[in-house]
Amino acid sequence: MGILEKIRAPFTAVQVQGLNEYQTGTDFGHKMPPFTCGNRGDDPHGEEGGDKGVLIATEQGWVCPCCEYTQDWAHSFMVSSRTSHMPHFFERVLSTEEKIALVEGLQADYVELRSRRPGAAGISEMLDTLQQRITELKAEL
Repeated sequence: MGILEKIRAPFTAVQVQGLNEYQTGTDFGHKMPPFTCGNRGDDPHGEEGGDKGVLIATEQGWVCPCCEYTQDWAHSFMVSSRTSHMPHFFERVLSTEEKIALVEGLQADYVELRSRRPGAAGISEMLDTLQQRITELKAEL
């Protein structure tokens, strides 16, 4: 499978985890811009996930938690970006504690978004992704 080869929804649970980690940078791999909503210039799109209008992967495909925007494909490399990154010589490598703090901060942002937009698409999936990542990181301590 080529690096820019597309995968299409429905996504597996493993793909959802990897895609959402990629979207939020919690894979701690090489950071590239996340997929964002085509309507991200409109209110009420926020910056949860580190950029305005970050899409959330679900088994049905990408969704925007702020509007009806969807997308049904991703690049295959986005699923496994956690394992493909080699730090640059000058890149600061985060400690496990710093990684946990970063993921917990993102988790708090999505909890707050859920309180503003109860039932919005994708938020439960993103919170599950972030909780799983926290659990994995804490196991490394």
